[in-house]
Amino acid sequence: MDAQLKAQLKETINVAAESSRDNFGDITLGTPSTVSARVEQIEGTITYENGRQEITTIRIFTESEIKKTDRVWLPGDSTGNSNLARRPKTVKKFVDENGNTDYYETLF
Repeated sequence: MDAQLKAQLKETINVAAESSRDNFGDITLGTPSTVSARVEQIEGTITYENGRQEITTIRIFTESEIKKTDRVWLPGDSTGNSNLARRPKTVKKFVDENGNTDYYETLF
């Protein structure tokens, strides 16, 4: 990751991966881990290949990938409250001029 961009990752989010399903078929999450991030409030729309559209209100930049199945708690949100966990709508990988992964952009 570019040093200038990495210096902008001044916030901390928590990310938990899906770990399994319980007896009722509900998703259980692994232990949340902290990730350095840049969090922005935005107003946008995602248009999927099938033409369906969704509103986005948060954009997060990270050095590590957040998967679409992960759950994310924003800065200040308690990981003890799973209702505050957000599920990504899209995850994009950006590469540098050498083809190496530079950063990820995740929309919510």
